[in-house]
Amino acid sequence: MNSQRGMFGQRAVAFWTVVGGVLAVVTFVVTIVPGLASGTEPSPEPSHSPTAESLSPSSPASPLPPSPSSWPSSSPPPTEDPTEEPSDEPSDEPTEEPTYEPSPEPTAHEFAFSYSGSSAYPCSAEGRLHSAYGYASPLTVTNNSPEPIQIFWLDMAGNRQQYSTLQPGRYYRVDSYSNHAWLIADRRDECVKIFGMAAGGAYVIVT
Repeated sequence: MNSQRGMFGQRAVAFWTVVGGVLAVVTFVVTIVPGLASGTEPSPEPSHSPTAESLSPSSPASPLPPSPSSWPSSSPPPTEDPTEEPSDEPSDEPTEEPTYEPSPEPTAHEFAFSYSGSSAYPCSAEGRLHSAYGYASPLTVTNNSPEPIQIFWLDMAGNRQQYSTLQPGRYYRVDSYSNHAWLIADRRDECVKIFGMAAGGAYVIVT
């Protein structure tokens, strides 16, 4: 009877030992086997390095330049050489302005006169002198100066009436009358002398 109880106690111990082992195996299988069957491992923390897809040529380019934090840590971001922007500020360096010297004005010719049968008046008398009726008295004007001259008759009201432009080396003859006034001007129409006719004819030589 005692021997039967001892055997039962040994069998009970062996049974529970086997049951504990089976539970340990089942726990291991439930924990490890599903992970091995799916072929996945716990993913590590995401890194900041760009993936192959983000660096592929087919990826559309960003409209803005990337920030420095988005570049891989192994290569620094590219740097651009500084370019000097044009400045609208005035320069402190003095600039030499071109100087233009005006061409000298040609000196006016000093006219001289020799005359007979007439009276000479200064140009300041223009506006006060005028022609009047008289006797026939022809006038001959010879230009021996290097410039052309102009011959004006001062009418009954004292206004200029142009009769001739006389070139150097030429002469001009006109049928005039005593008491007529004649004005001689240069090529710019500026008066140089006024002559009043006398009876019997007159001549004027300009040099």
